[in-house]
Amino acid sequence: MRNRAWVLYRYINALKRQNIEMETCFIVNDSVDDTESIMRNNGFKVIVKNFGGDTPHARGKYSKNNLAILRNILLKEFLKSDCKFLFSVDTDIIIPDESLMKLINHNKDIVSMLIKNHPTLKAHNIFVNGTHLTDVPDGLIPVGMTGAVYLINRRVIEKGVKYSYHELGEDIPFCQMAKEKGFEIFCDTRLKPIHVYNENLELVAKTSSSINSLLELLGLCQKLIPYLENELQNKNYADAIKILKNFSGSINTITQWLIPYFNVIPNTKIKTIIKYVNQVIEIFINMLQNNEHGKNFLLEAKDLKQCYLNLHYEAKKYLVQYI
Repeated sequence: MRNRAWVLYRYINALKRQNIEMETCFIVNDSVDDTESIMRNNGFKVIVKNFGGDTPHARGKYSKNNLAILRNILLKEFLKSDCKFLFSVDTDIIIPDESLMKLINHNKDIVSMLIKNHPTLKAHNIFVNGTHLTDVPDGLIPVGMTGAVYLINRRVIEKGVKYSYHELGEDIPFCQMAKEKGFEIFCDTRLKPIHVYNENLELVAKTSSSINSLLELLGLCQKLIPYLENELQNKNYADAIKILKNFSGSINTITQWLIPYFNVIPNTKIKTIIKYVNQVIEIFINMLQNNEHGKNFLLEAKDLKQCYLNLHYEAKKYLVQYI
């Protein structure tokens, strides 16, 4: 673990809520924050293994060869104990309450929980037939490779399975060696911890499914627009006003929800959102300018315009080229 003070209290509490007797061991590697003191103060066994200043601190810039060395140290420490399983869980992963016992009850050689490798990507921590699995069925499924949060039976480590360098990560050769020695690997896809990844993306990790729901809602806007235009053309102003008033409230809610996420939602999705809202605003403008009923809707139109301006302003900070 390195520079994880920002998430350790949540990580530690998640371990404690497993309600399982366990021995613990963590390796602190070239850390410059309070990671080591936090772990020691909470009663965890800590090994310090520093490689020096030639290994950058930024995520993704560290030496993958060094990671293999560090994880093999943990395997040696495990064999000194009489524990039945080694539970390897990265320190940016918050596991669900009592989920560890569910892995143990499977009594498999190697079995993992399911996480996304990155909160905004479809790829998960499992390989099937040599590729990342993106569309994942629910249940206990066999996989070719896994990592990040998985349970390893003692018999696997006693057979000499260990980590080594691979450009995609040290878990790959570990799983390959396990398969070569006849061990099976599974993933319980129903167990889905939070992959915090880093401080800025934690909220996205929790709410990525909400983003998809939001886009479905906005997709309905595209269908709403021709309907509204038809209502206005047929002078069904009362029905059109009712629809637009409801939409005004929805846009306000959407705006407040979206603002914290503009820096992580894909650009194409923001572009779609702005496009749909623009079209609805145009309907408002036409309604106010072209018929006498518009004056009765002046207040609601003003509110919606302000909601739109807020959305437009926040998006412009990040996506000037799209709006």
